[in-house]
Amino acid sequence: MLRRTYTYNFKLTLWVLAVLLPIGLSANTDTTKHTPYFNASISAGKVIPHHTILNPLQKGTTVGVELQYYKNGTSFDNLFKFFGASLNAYRYGNQNLGYSLSLTPIAIAPLVMSGKTDIYLLLGAGVGFATERYNPVSNPTNYSISTPVNISGQLGLVGHFKIKSGHTLFAKITAHHLSNGNTKKPNYGVNTLTIGAGFQLGSPTKYSPADKSKAASSTNQRFGIALSIGYREAGDYGGKKYVTGSLKPNYTVFNWDNNSLWVGADIMFDKASLFHLERDGINHSGNTDAFKIGVSIGAEKMLNKVILMASCGVYAIRKDTTGGVLYQHIGVGYQLTPYLGAQLLLKTHWTTADYLEFGFRIRI
Repeated sequence: MLRRTYTYNFKLTLWVLAVLLPIGLSANTDTTKHTPYFNASISAGKVIPHHTILNPLQKGTTVGVELQYYKNGTSFDNLFKFFGASLNAYRYGNQNLGYSLSLTPIAIAPLVMSGKTDIYLLLGAGVGFATERYNPVSNPTNYSISTPVNISGQLGLVGHFKIKSGHTLFAKITAHHLSNGNTKKPNYGVNTLTIGAGFQLGSPTKYSPADKSKAASSTNQRFGIALSIGYREAGDYGGKKYVTGSLKPNYTVFNWDNNSLWVGADIMFDKASLFHLERDGINHSGNTDAFKIGVSIGAEKMLNKVILMASCGVYAIRKDTTGGVLYQHIGVGYQLTPYLGAQLLLKTHWTTADYLEFGFRIRI
């Protein structure tokens, strides 16, 4: 019965994403100027447990199938030259994890373009669907996934080998992650590492340098402030839900070719901290002890209007010490106007998700 259920759900989500795929592609590619490339690949590997509680889930071989569609990018960038979308499906090799299906916008950076052999770096982040979730009765060992809709991320290294027909054979190694950002527990996430091969119609030629005179520039925008809200679950499965908030002032110290480096502060309000203090038998004085203040350093990369974001911070003031002294943010933003942007960030303590937050930022 369990196998029949997740096989049916897998087929259903495949049909849904097949309908959504053209929408995602039209939003992320230029259909008028550049040659499109389409490829398909198959891969195999293992689930990589990052906690001992996940060890039973690494049994079996993970098999993946991926379809990609991409074009030369329209953003004036000196690293990522190709943009598109990826549709990938994984069978994790045991019935507790089942299958996943993800639709992921991708950015591809050529590292080596020698003519017949090319090497690329691939980054992607999108939405993923899982057919099997944690259930204390029917699926009690799946501590990785507890929601059907999740965040999907992938990092890949791809080697292209051009053949006489003008098409391409390629080999790849891919790290893939699926989790819900701690919106519901348990949420250890599924990490896989696979090796694969595939075939691509067409082959990119050497890419001409970007026209920097048309590049978007934020050189004069030094000060910024962001306001975000988040959502999380505290405690064990089915625990109480909390809304979080944060205020992040920052100052850009360095800009180059649509990249920036900044320093800033994080003023965070997380009422789940009070739950943690009570759980650990520590007295608190109410909402005041739900605040945390940290300092951080971060980097951003602008791809036309899309912004890739990552930062690492250290807590300076806090009473709840859950998660250690360091924290990270990783996410994506979109520049709505020259001064206003929206952002979606995942706050983590290394491999452990804390919460998702969405907000807006202003740069002056």
